[in-house]
Amino acid sequence: MNTQITRIFTALAGLLLAVPALAETVYDNTNPAIVYTGAWNHESSQYNTVYDNATQDTLSETQSAGAIARLTFTANHSISLVYTMGSNRWKSQVYIDGQLRETLENRTPHVNQRWHVMKTWAVSPGTHTIEVVALGAVDGQNIHQSWSDVDAFIVDANAAVGDPNSTWTYPADYWLWVYGGTWSWVTDATHGERMQSQTRGSSVRFTFSGTNVELRYLASPNRGIAEITLDGELLGDLDQYGAGEVKAFKLSNLPLGRHTLTMTVSGRKNLQATNDIVGVTLLRMKY
Repeated sequence: MNTQITRIFTALAGLLLAVPALAETVYDNTNPAIVYTGAWNHESSQYNTVYDNATQDTLSETQSAGAIARLTFTANHSISLVYTMGSNRWKSQVYIDGQLRETLENRTPHVNQRWHVMKTWAVSPGTHTIEVVALGAVDGQNIHQSWSDVDAFIVDANAAVGDPNSTWTYPADYWLWVYGGTWSWVTDATHGERMQSQTRGSSVRFTFSGTNVELRYLASPNRGIAEITLDGELLGDLDQYGAGEVKAFKLSNLPLGRHTLTMTVSGRKNLQATNDIVGVTLLRMKY
């Protein structure tokens, strides 16, 4: 009995390490704390279903070079930008406290496809200002193919953080998974439980603090192609077609810090597949 109690307390202690406190603060694009300068369109899924995947179904976007979205915030460790990538996107620059931290490459190769992604930057404890500056129609780009957008800012984003000496497993219904669009829960006695979708553009993201992760999924004859991004960088296609087995997409030796892995339903499939369903069963993470 003493051994069993010890195991229970050990498991609970590990769980406390793996699950951060619910401390994040989300500033949706409609929040009055965000100051917009220049020409911005404030869009809603109420009028266009293309915005269904956005935070609170709203998005602010611009094609005007030099347009700025600015937020002053107080953080303990990080600030994140949630935004989209797509074939009609171009570039934007992110400044924190007046210093250029990133030039985001928002263009993607597939026409009429969107990736809803998140990028995180570390900051020191205190008050800071983040600015997203749209580059607009520059470098000879057509003005209709040069959009930038802001979906939300997240202060101190929640992330999976585990013991460096352990591997942590997060099933598809774990609270840190963020699903956008249309997904369904499937219970399979053979291959386990999972979330899946065949709605083009639906996406799921997971934020973690670690250097090695693997995304596990069911590879079967009715599976299609997912598109994978990490911190807003398009890594490529993940073809989930297979004979009926659970496989893993692995990333290793990542830089220390918070990362967000995003999987998007492409609506594409290879010639052998009978459908274009995309799914996820769990994520494993370690340092």
